[in-house]
Amino acid sequence: MREEESQKIAKRAIKIALLCVFITLLLSLINIYILINQISATAAMSKEIKVLQEKVGIQRQMP
Repeated sequence: MREEESQKIAKRAIKIALLCVFITLLLSLINIYILINQISATAAMSKEIKVLQEKVGIQRQMP
């Protein structure tokens, strides 16, 4: 009886651990998606600023 209870508790602990792993993976994928969107948005803004500067006649200074 004692061993059976221990196995039930162990199985439940494994299920909880796997659930935590899946939740962590899901949150990581969402985070990566957001970071990629931020990078592409920054690149688009940089390109738009360059186009606007060329229209106005401002020269870009490279650091």
